[in-house]
Amino acid sequence: MVVPTTVFLISGVAAGIWFEEWVLALTAGLACSATAWCILQERASRKFRLWLRQPLNPLSRELGRWKQPANRIRQQMRGARTRSRSFAAMALRLRNIADELPDAWVLLGEREKVEMFNRAAERMLGLTSKDVGKRLTHLIREPALASMLASGEHERILETTSPIDDSIQMEFRLFPTESSETIVVARNVTELNRFLSMRQQFLANVSHELRTPLTVVLGYLEAVDADMDKPTLLDLTKRLSSPVGRMKSLVEDLLTLTSLESSPLPSPDQIRPFHGSQQLEEIFSEAIQISSGRHEFILDADPDLVIEAVPEELRSAFTNLVTNAIRYSPDGGNVSVRWTRVADLARFEIKDDGIGIAPEHISRLTERFYRVDVRGLRARGGTGLGLAIVKHVLRRHGTNLQIESEIGRGSRMYCFLPLSQQRRIAERASVASETAAT
Repeated sequence: MVVPTTVFLISGVAAGIWFEEWVLALTAGLACSATAWCILQERASRKFRLWLRQPLNPLSRELGRWKQPANRIRQQMRGARTRSRSFAAMALRLRNIADELPDAWVLLGEREKVEMFNRAAERMLGLTSKDVGKRLTHLIREPALASMLASGEHERILETTSPIDDSIQMEFRLFPTESSETIVVARNVTELNRFLSMRQQFLANVSHELRTPLTVVLGYLEAVDADMDKPTLLDLTKRLSSPVGRMKSLVEDLLTLTSLESSPLPSPDQIRPFHGSQQLEEIFSEAIQISSGRHEFILDADPDLVIEAVPEELRSAFTNLVTNAIRYSPDGGNVSVRWTRVADLARFEIKDDGIGIAPEHISRLTERFYRVDVRGLRARGGTGLGLAIVKHVLRRHGTNLQIESEIGRGSRMYCFLPLSQQRRIAERASVASETAAT
């Protein structure tokens, strides 16, 4: 800016000297300098106004004295843009996290109008983007929810069916915000209610199963008298063996089932060779005594087929299956067991010529205490936990029980067991570690 001004000043003085008018020369020089300065300032001001339209563009030298304030504005704009991007990224991240939540949430503004919601609300409540700005009570026609929103009962928990599926149980809760908005949180409690119902049913079944033998035991104990002769006392003692044994079996099965459920995989030190042919021969010997000659037993077992397993658990599962076949087979029926190799798997199969199972019962046979009541057969005993134990034993060994049955034509139950449990456990542990790492 200094150089052009000096040039104009010298030019004016030179012009004045040329006309031999020093006053005129000085005046002309000052006028030229002022004119030049105004022109340059106007040009810099115009450049600054143009730059303001896009303040993040590089600064030009022609801005003159506007360059320093322009640089401050540019730095502030950059900082504001960085902060805006950071806030936008954080908001997007929070929104993505909210969309991954299993529970549905809806943010309500004035007059209970929907402002925003997550993906779970779309799945569970049927909301869409077109519903933003509408009143929630117009979208979910539930009088109890409308009453709770109107009263603002934030401590209340409302349980009702899903607005899009009557088979789904939903739990609604309200949470106020500092900005006078309300968050409605809804979660699916269908499975939770099912588990609670199962627990109640389980406790009722255990109580029922224990009540009968306990009543018998108490009845016999009340009959004991100090003056009772020895033969009568011994007879009462023998009669106590059956109900006490039944309670003992029930408690042992419950402990076994609890232990199996608490550990999805056996530990490597539990894995040992399982000689299926030898184990099944011993199981058959016990089964013959239980049957007392009422059934025919057929065993087809490969003596060379040995797998890795938890022998005690697998023996317990096979014993339960054989005992179950005896219990639900009429006198004179056949019970056959096969232990064969199929490719890299061992196949266990048990077949009976019993009464068969109706299709509606098959999917529930492995539930605790679930038994198909057949007149004349249930009296042969059983705690109702045998097939539940079988299910969990086989799960720990990487397989499931398959059931085929037809009324009046008997049942077939089978499973396929991997030959190497150590390799299966190692593979599952490797997959679990990779999943945790990612």
